[in-house]
Amino acid sequence: MLVRPEAHGWRWLLACDGEVLRSGDGRPPQVQGARVALILPGSDCAHFHLPAPPRAQA
Repeated sequence: MLVRPEAHGWRWLLACDGEVLRSGDGRPPQVQGARVALILPGSDCAHFHLPAPPRAQA
């Protein structure tokens, strides 16, 4: 299964070893390290456990 952050309501996901560390809808963080992946809209990454999407503001 491929993961696209925008399909889950996020603008970016920060993942390490298949686990999502942080997610958000603002500016993505600076990333350093071979085991860390910054997943931006349009990126396909498999096997990530996604956090719950942000709640829509009424």
